[in-house]
Amino acid sequence: MKRKLAIILIFISHLCFLNAQMSLVVNKLYISHYDVKYIEGKDYEDDEDGPHIGADCVLKNNSKSDTIEISPSDSQVYFEFRYKGNIYNQAVSSLSFREKDEVLLSPQNSYSFSFGMPILLGTLIIRSKKQNYTKEIMEILPTIKVVYKQKKMKLISEEIMSVNVGD
Repeated sequence: MKRKLAIILIFISHLCFLNAQMSLVVNKLYISHYDVKYIEGKDYEDDEDGPHIGADCVLKNNSKSDTIEISPSDSQVYFEFRYKGNIYNQAVSSLSFREKDEVLLSPQNSYSFSFGMPILLGTLIIRSKKQNYTKEIMEILPTIKVVYKQKKMKLISEEIMSVNVGD
């Protein structure tokens, strides 16, 4: 029993140590399509998907001596946010860097990636033919995080450096 407990503690401490060596920062968050103005003759095919959110992110190896392997092809990346007391996770379906099996991050180096998606698609928040999601975005924005998860590692963004709101 003591042996099993020791193995579990070593495994948990290794996970905590690895996560402490890595960090995830959102350099820029882009928000668009939150208030759609309909103009006659314009194609609105994507506008019913609701607001789009994109992120420019950086995975950083904060270690002074350890090279850390990340496995983009086996990872999950998603937005996590709160709305009206509920927590939502919106998975990113494709990332260009996910085609790589592994990336080795040497000490004090980083790896950048970007992605975007309609943030409310597939939730009960989105409404057919709704044009203005400003109130929803204002409630979601302070709670939004990017999560990078792979075997033995889960990183949650702790800061968003800037937000760009546009059409």
